[in-house]
Amino acid sequence: MENSQQVGIHPKYTPLGLGIQLEKKADFFTNSKLMKRLIPILSLVFVAIVTWGVISQGISQYQVIKDTERNRIGLISNIVAHNIAAAQAADSANSILPVAPSVSDLKKSLPKNVDFNAQTIMIVDGSGIITASVPETVGYIAHELNQITQSALISTSGDGTAYNRSITLSNGVEVFIQKTDIASNNLSLVAMQKISHIEQLWWVDIGTSLSLAVIATFVLILMTIGFLMQILHSSRAEEIIEATGNHLNRTLDRGSSGLWDWDIARGHVFWSSSMFDILGLKKYRHVLSFGEIKSILHDDDKGIINELNELIQSGGKVFDREFRMLHAKGDWVWLHIRGEIVKEEYEATIRLVGVTSDITEQKAIEARSHLADLHLVQAIENISEGFVMWDNDRRLVMCNKKFQEFFKLPSSAVRKGRHQNDVFAAGQEILSKNIIALDEYTDTDHSAYEYLLADGRWLHVSERVTKNGSFVSVGTDISHIKRHESKLVESERELLETVSDLEVTKQELETKQELLVSKQKELEVYAERANSANRAKTEFLANMSHELRTPLNAIIGFSELIQSQTFGDIKEPRYVEYAGDIHKSGEHLLLVINDILDMSKIESGNMQLEMQKVELNEVAQSCARIISGRASDQNVELDLQISDDLYINADKRALKQILLNLLSNAVKFSHDGGHVTLKAENLDDGIIIEIIDDGIGMNAESLSKVGQPFAQVGNPLTKNHDGSGLGLSISKSLTEMHGGSLSINSVVDKGTVVSLNLPQYKKVRMSA
Repeated sequence: MENSQQVGIHPKYTPLGLGIQLEKKADFFTNSKLMKRLIPILSLVFVAIVTWGVISQGISQYQVIKDTERNRIGLISNIVAHNIAAAQAADSANSILPVAPSVSDLKKSLPKNVDFNAQTIMIVDGSGIITASVPETVGYIAHELNQITQSALISTSGDGTAYNRSITLSNGVEVFIQKTDIASNNLSLVAMQKISHIEQLWWVDIGTSLSLAVIATFVLILMTIGFLMQILHSSRAEEIIEATGNHLNRTLDRGSSGLWDWDIARGHVFWSSSMFDILGLKKYRHVLSFGEIKSILHDDDKGIINELNELIQSGGKVFDREFRMLHAKGDWVWLHIRGEIVKEEYEATIRLVGVTSDITEQKAIEARSHLADLHLVQAIENISEGFVMWDNDRRLVMCNKKFQEFFKLPSSAVRKGRHQNDVFAAGQEILSKNIIALDEYTDTDHSAYEYLLADGRWLHVSERVTKNGSFVSVGTDISHIKRHESKLVESERELLETVSDLEVTKQELETKQELLVSKQKELEVYAERANSANRAKTEFLANMSHELRTPLNAIIGFSELIQSQTFGDIKEPRYVEYAGDIHKSGEHLLLVINDILDMSKIESGNMQLEMQKVELNEVAQSCARIISGRASDQNVELDLQISDDLYINADKRALKQILLNLLSNAVKFSHDGGHVTLKAENLDDGIIIEIIDDGIGMNAESLSKVGQPFAQVGNPLTKNHDGSGLGLSISKSLTEMHGGSLSINSVVDKGTVVSLNLPQYKKVRMSA
């Protein structure tokens, strides 16, 4: 049951559901629409059956009566003929001459059950003349039989079997006729039976049945007509009831409400259709068991039956309760039931009849409202200003702790409902209250005040009137503003004094400004002269470098010839040694001149780079081979850590010059047996190249000078190392021309790390 209730009450799995299945099978017999159509048809069938029965019974009864009367008239005829024949025979035995029977003799021969109104007995002699007739009033005596019967052929039979036809007499009466011969006396007995008498007997015989059938048919027709009229009235009533029910259901649906009729003793609950819609359940019947209802009640609300019992025992009438029921989707729906306890004396039962409304949204709103009120109270409590609300009678509604703190109010003074005067009287004294004049754009329901309290604090209070007439005040501590105002007044006085001093100073500054303008013009002249001198220096160095390179090449070449004794041996070995010194000094001087020339080109902007895709490992290997000789002389180990897939976009000669300068310096300043490492790696923002040595290093002062043209590190460790001081400056400038940067980190006696950051080579797709 619990599982079925979670997804909707299914009739197949509940006891009431089984009853519903049986009811559906019995609908054929209880379907009012079917019976409304069937009853008139059954009435017509009944009338037809009764009519057919009456007709068939009448026909059968008519034949029975006719046969009975035929047999009776035959018997009468035979009896009369026998009696007359017996009388004639007696007369003959007594030697009395036979005489035609008279009317008296004929009457004596008749049995007692002869009906003279319907039957006529006649004696006919051999000539066909009627000699006697009973009754006598018919006037047949002395008339010929053929005249009366209009010469109709009359059969003669001793047993009456000829009584099988009817004739019409001369007076127009239709009769059955029977003729019996009295052979001994040449007489004939003719008996006639009026057919109308048979019909009278038939009508008398079937009259009761026919009357009952007619009365029953008439009553049935009246009942059917009444039933049809009742059907019309009930159909109209049902339409009205259905329309009213639909209207009620629509009203309940729109109002999210449902009707309850709870038979408490039997545990049956009547639900309107809207209740199934509220709970999202599949409607299968209106009457549910309390067990089905209880299975979808919230655990905390299952004591509702106990509350009902207590209400009934106490004699209460109105039941008002909120409870939760499980929706088909698994959510809890809040419901509010308000009903009345009804005691039905004729049923001896107690019922709860009422309306149930869906208040889930109302509960959600109340929860949100409560949460909002809680947040509002917390927000008011946590603001740095004092907050207080008064009603339209200036009685306290609420306030926060800051308001109590400002006015030093005890908790007993801020009880809800206390008048404003009583609240302020319980706190610290208000020394003054100043009304602040507001501008014309301020609302009329807004006012502001400044309070000076006994503890020396100033409060700025802003008060507004709400729409319901309440007053809301917010107080801010402005003591620091008041102190600042005092300081501002003092500062204003000092400012006025300062302004007068500034006027004097302004005049002095104007005089000094004029002097500065004249000095600036002189400095601009000197700066132009310095720039001209710098350009002249650069041009001079460039020219001198070109002029010195030619004789230096000759000196180097000739000294190399002398040193190698190309044209013959030199007997004095000192000359060979001197030639080597000349060659070495010339090469050093040529390097210095080349550095000066490169530096002058860089400074003058004449250095042009030919950018191309360069493999870094190839250039590094070339530089290592050049430096390897010097490194070997100084017992310094070179280590290259560069992969083959590193490419940069650079001028190959300039890159080689940068690496040679840096490797040369690293080897130069390394100890005997030192180690120099050249490594490179690919980073997200480019390629970083590091030249690492474990040599003499530099201090912070020396590092600040490194990179400046002609600057050399001057300390006891480096004074014996020659150089122009341009290597690092040229390397830095060339690196920056490639779009990179050069940085140096060094520690004395630990070594130096020179880092180059160069952009990685990227293939550029040329547009068509």
